[in-house]
Amino acid sequence: MTAEDKANMTPEIHAEREKGSKWVFVSEHCFILSVWSMKACMLVIYARITEGLRQRKWINYIAIYVALGFVATELSLFLICRPITNYWAVPTPNGKTELQTSINIIC
Repeated sequence: MTAEDKANMTPEIHAEREKGSKWVFVSEHCFILSVWSMKACMLVIYARITEGLRQRKWINYIAIYVALGFVATELSLFLICRPITNYWAVPTPNGKTELQTSINIIC
């Protein structure tokens, strides 16, 4: 936001921007959940294909790796900006709390 935008902000505009920022946070979280759900689905498919084969152990190792990656991604999303309310603060206290910057770091 420019200095002019900050000076001209009314309480209605502030509330609207804050609400929009909260929806962006929710949608970005849904995006992350969707991507990791697809990864889990692919692992289930590969696990069923390799049932009884020696390659199945690699699918198990990859599943552990993916699970750890999911936990790391979720922790990053929720811990990269403290307190979490700074994600939807208008204006943001610093550039690190802007959601797009955080999502780029996580992904």
